[in-house]
Amino acid sequence: MAQHTTRGGAVLVTGAASGIGEAAARLLAARGQHVVVTDRDGEGAAAVAADIERASGSAESVCIDVADDDSARRAFDELRGRGVAVDGLVNSAGVASRYRFQDMPVSEWERVLAVNLTGTMRVTQLVVADLLARGAGGAVVNVASVMAHFAAPNLASYVASKGGIAMLTRATALELAAHGIRVNAVSPGYVESGMTVRGFAVPRFRDAVLARTPMGRFGTPGDIAGVIAFLLSQDAGFLTGQVIPVDGGMSAGDASLASPSADELAAVSR
Repeated sequence: MAQHTTRGGAVLVTGAASGIGEAAARLLAARGQHVVVTDRDGEGAAAVAADIERASGSAESVCIDVADDDSARRAFDELRGRGVAVDGLVNSAGVASRYRFQDMPVSEWERVLAVNLTGTMRVTQLVVADLLARGAGGAVVNVASVMAHFAAPNLASYVASKGGIAMLTRATALELAAHGIRVNAVSPGYVESGMTVRGFAVPRFRDAVLARTPMGRFGTPGDIAGVIAFLLSQDAGFLTGQVIPVDGGMSAGDASLASPSADELAAVSR
């Protein structure tokens, strides 16, 4: 893996060995960004970074377990030692857990929040501390979920963590705007990824999701990556504190409630 001299403009992406994080890292690199690919799966992160460089992109990797404070701090020390200055951050690392609320072990609740919510806070703090020390502006994009806007059964820990990310996004945006640091979030709908493949294999669930998605399809990691790239760019230079659903229209209404057509209404009126 190539070593890089001190540079601004690097974007660090957590959870980038797969899924939305990987898609974001690849897209950003394809658009000329130097990308730091991170994941607790260090080998997976290194493989993605190597593939980006083989495609003439600029990337390097570092192993970060966002739920572990020591791991995160060691990774940032390593990046500083390499001379990498991070100006952009994508908090994509996330896990889910499915339990009936009354059966959920406290340890499982704590595990999900440690990765999804506290991990987002932890890595953002480290990036922001460096930005403030350098007097640099920057941009943070958090990955929330449609579950930040409405709940689902058997996912209490996930829903709570994603709702927390939405409010953390707004709170940090208010605090950091005066320093030229923008903070936004995307709320993906149901995206085809390793996290959802088992659920989508259940016909009843798959059909129900599609029925509630006006665009009539599942999202792809690339659908989300494009919005992340926009939020990091100067095209979004006056945008902060926003939590943007990228869900095929799901959050615009309840697509499971069928509305009568004009012809049906006319027939009733007759």
